[in-house]
Amino acid sequence: MYKIKETIIVEGKYDKIKLQTFLDANIIAVNGYRIFKEKQLQQMLRKLADKNGLIVMTDSDGGGQQIRGFIRSLANGANIKHCYTQQVQGKEKRKPATSKDGFLGVEGLSQDIIIKALRQCNATFLSEEEPATAEQNNGQNNSKCNKHAEKIIAKQDLMSVNLYGTADAAERRKAMLKKLQLPDYLSSNDFLTVINSLYSWQNVVDIVRDL
Repeated sequence: MYKIKETIIVEGKYDKIKLQTFLDANIIAVNGYRIFKEKQLQQMLRKLADKNGLIVMTDSDGGGQQIRGFIRSLANGANIKHCYTQQVQGKEKRKPATSKDGFLGVEGLSQDIIIKALRQCNATFLSEEEPATAEQNNGQNNSKCNKHAEKIIAKQDLMSVNLYGTADAAERRKAMLKKLQLPDYLSSNDFLTVINSLYSWQNVVDIVRDL
């Protein structure tokens, strides 16, 4: 896996799923044009930019450029790296037709193209390891969890404060997100990503105590 310091911003969930197959990074999907009207989402991106910086990797079509420009204006260009992938004509298998511009989105690009684009935008590579087999990955993931247990907040930690795995966990997460002025519709996985990007475990404990 290639470990990246910055938070990577993509357009949709399928882009995120693709990147997660070979990148160890915080990846946020903005759900396309939703970013233009969601004030809390915009505020969250500003916070993420201030914390570790953003890498914006939108599709190489007209819509992707609109989203990229809007994100650039949110933080006045500060702490933002723009990752431009090459334009490749084609259609993703899950889609019935090509996009308006006829190019593949991030989800349809090869790993080599994406890694090359990340290098060209000066992404901060913290480690570089070629993807292993599924069996090796299981062992690596276990080792990673043990190695970073004191630094990374896991779902098990959220369970200990009733933010995951309990009947009212979703409502408690929503209340916490509202308190932090973050989008309250984040999934449990996105919640974990954002919390790890912006807060320490002690911060989480203190916030839950205040709720």
